[in-house]
Parts: sequence; structure tokens; C-alpha cells
Amino acid sequence: MTEGFDLSAYPSIPKKLWEYSDRLLADNPSHRLLKAIQRQGAGKTWRAINELFALAAQATNLHPDKLLERLGFNSGDLDSSNFQAMLGVLRAINQLCQLGFKDFEPLHPKLNRQEADFIASRGDQRYAVEVFRSSETAYRAVSHEKPSSDLATYIGGRVKEKLQQVSSTVLAHKCDRGIIVVVLDSQPAKALSSTDELQQVIKEAVCRLGEPRNTYLILFTGMADEYGKDEYVCFPSLPQVS
Repeated sequence: MTEGFDLSAYPSIPKKLWEYSDRLLADNPSHRLLKAIQRQGAGKTWRAINELFALAAQATNLHPDKLLERLGFNSGDLDSSNFQAMLGVLRAINQLCQLGFKDFEPLHPKLNRQEADFIASRGDQRYAVEVFRSSETAYRAVSHEKPSSDLATYIGGRVKEKLQQVSSTVLAHKCDRGIIVVVLDSQPAKALSSTDELQQVIKEAVCRLGEPRNTYLILFTGMADEYGKDEYVCFPSLPQVS
């Protein structure tokens, strides 16, 4: 894939990611990265990934190569879901940056303890942040009668799985609060749900869990809201900062 391709046009893409893409051609041609390139072209696909890394590298003050390493990305794992999860963490860093977060510190996975994906600050508070992504291949909708397809049920289940991980990171790194970020890519929930509906979904999911103390749930769709800004919802509301 990289032969004859001007890599210098994408200076923020880590070297190991180019090597990874070359391996996909031989070992996993059905990977979603290759499908995206086939669908929309190599230039558009790599420009989007380059921008993700450029913004996240700036937010974390890390060189893209070092950032990829700190994210714990395994270039030998050719599964699409793990690649997409890595992009989801980058998207979360960039979105939280727009909400006033700073001092991002990706946490490399440990063998002896589960940790959140990264730490970030907002105001005088330090947050442990865990990210999960709702796959675009999964059918999920607001108020669906089938539990496995109901968005609030799905989110509540995933949040429950992540709570201990976030809590242990808060303690280990002396954070003040925890955040669980949902990167919502599932259809039709992503495209057909209003911001108010998504706000109600995450409120319902958190309330079902007894409103865990000092833990916030933030959902991003990657789409624009009615005012043209990046759409997100949060429950409970983040503290005001001066």
C-alpha cells in the first residue's frame, strides 16, 4: 500500500501504522481500514487519520510514534475492532480538548492492573477517562423493544463493566473524578437520534446504575448538532470552570 504513495503528505501518521497497513493487504484484506480506502480513496482516508493523530499529538504533547506506543496499539493484532478502538480513543482526546480538557496523559496498558485509557485535567480537577466505542456494524436504537438493540441497555451494560477500571485508576493516579466516554457509531442511533434523545439515553443508563459518585458519562456521535457544533451529551453535567 505504501509503495509509490507519498507518505510525507501525512507527517502525523506513526511509522508503525504504515507497516500495519502493509501487513493488512496480505493477512487481512477485509479489514475496515482497507474497506474505507476502497470506498472513499486512500487520500481521504489517510488525511482523516493524519488529522486525528496531529490533534491528539498536540493535546498530549507526544510525538505521534510515541503516542501510538502509549495507546498500547499492537501492530501484530490485525483485528478491525482493536484498530477502531484505538481511533476511538484519539477521537475522545480531541473532543474533550474542545470541552476545555488539557494535560492529557495516555496510560499504557499494564499486565497487573486494568487502567483507564488516559488522564486529563479540566479546571482544578483531574479525571481518569475510559473510552468505549459502539460499533457501526451493530444495530442499536433509542427505546428499542429488543434489549440487545436498545441503546440505553447497551450503554448501561458497558458502563457497568468499566466502573471498577475507572475507580481503580482514580485511586492509583490520585484523580478527583472519572469519566466514561461513549463513541457512538452504531446506526440508526447515530444518525436518527436527536440530541435530547441521546441525553435521555445516557441519563437513563447512569440512573440504572445508581448514579455512581464522581463519575460522568459523555457520548460523542462525530456529527454536528443543530447549531453546527460537534454533538455530545453528558450526564451528570460537568462542573463549571472559571
